[in-house]
Amino acid sequence: MAEKKSQPESMRIQLKGLRSTQEMRAMLHDAINRLEDLGITHLRGTNLYVTPADKHGSPVMPRQHRRKVTSIIIEEPYRSAADEHGI
Repeated sequence: MAEKKSQPESMRIQLKGLRSTQEMRAMLHDAINRLEDLGITHLRGTNLYVTPADKHGSPVMPRQHRRKVTSIIIEEPYRSAADEHGI
């Protein structure tokens, strides 16, 4: 019988409250700083779920070319030529 692979352990990061995108950016930086304080140097498989809202907290659904935007996928960070060559 094939052995069942266990799921890797993960950590939950919860960013509470109605925030502007600028405030959310600062909160994400705070979360990363806390990870680094714990000695974590690398991450993988990060999922971030957000609820778009107007300034009063009412839900909104962004649209682009008349279609709902339900996901944004960032494949990997930009790597400079210096990074690629270890400079």
